Amino acid sequence: MNREYKKNGYFIVRNFISLELTNYLRFFFIKARDNFATKQSKQASGADDLGRGNPFELLLDYKCAFVEEKMGLELYPTYSYGRIYYNGSILPRHKDRQSCENSVTINLGGKYKLPWPIWIQDARGKSKECVLEEGDALLYRGCERTHWREPWKCKDSEWQAQIFLHYVE
Repeated sequence: MNREYKKNGYFIVRNFISLELTNYLRFFFIKARDNFATKQSKQASGADDLGRGNPFELLLDYKCAFVEEKMGLELYPTYSYGRIYYNGSILPRHKDRQSCENSVTINLGGKYKLPWPIWIQDARGKSKECVLEEGDALLYRGCERTHWREPWKCKDSEWQAQIFLHYVE
C-alpha cells in the first residue's frame, strides 16, 4: 500500500484527469441536469445527483489500474456517480458504506470564484482541508476517514460538479 495512503488514509492527485476530459464530463453532467436526469441528493442538502449508466461508469473502469498503482492496492470497481453542489449546499460529516472502501472524488469545475474544499479527518483525528482544482482528485479510504464539506457560502459562486469513483480491495 502507498505509504502516505496507509499513514493518513488519503492523498491528492493533481491532474487526475485532463482538462479536456474534465470539460467533456462537466458538459455531459450539465446536459443531464438540464434534461432532468438528475435527482436531489439524499446525502448532501442543496445538491443534485446523477447515478449509474453514464460516462462516469466508463471512467470508473478506465482509471482502475491507475488508482491501483497510486494506492498500491488490487481493486475491484463498485460504482460511480456525480453530484452538482450549489452555493448553500452542505455535505455532513460521514463515513461511507462498504462499497466505498477506497474512493476518489474529482472536481469537474463549475461556476465559482474558488473551488469548494472537501474536508477529511486524518488518522490522528486532525481535520484537513483539501482544495481540488479542475481535474484534481482526492483518493481516500471512504469507510475509515470521516469526510465532509462545510456550508458553501462563497460570493460570486453558483455550482461545482464532482464525480465519485468507488472501489473495494
